[in-house]
Amino acid sequence: VAADGNYDIDWRYANGNGPLNTDNKCATRVLTVDGKTVGVSVFPQRPADNNSRGEKKQEEPWNLWGYSNAQVVKLTKGQHVITLEFADCVENMNITVNQALLDQLRIIKL
Repeated sequence: VAADGNYDIDWRYANGNGPLNTDNKCATRVLTVDGKTVGVSVFPQRPADNNSRGEKKQEEPWNLWGYSNAQVVKLTKGQHVITLEFADCVENMNITVNQALLDQLRIIKL
């Protein structure tokens, strides 16, 4: 990062494992920064009847992208190691399915 400060860390993701209000297939992962646990990143299923522009139409659910919850992290200027880990301590209610696609890490200075 370019300067010391507080930053939001979140992820752009897709989770097409069924509707948001059923199936209990929200993906969960532990977020660590420089080896220290920061919190839990949550990746709920994305609604298949809304696209990213809010228009009502049916789309392939794995093509619907959005952002996870953000974790506020105090970072110092320079490089950091950011890790997203699958851990038993954040198992979802489904137990069998806990998956999401990720394509972007976003770090926003507050």
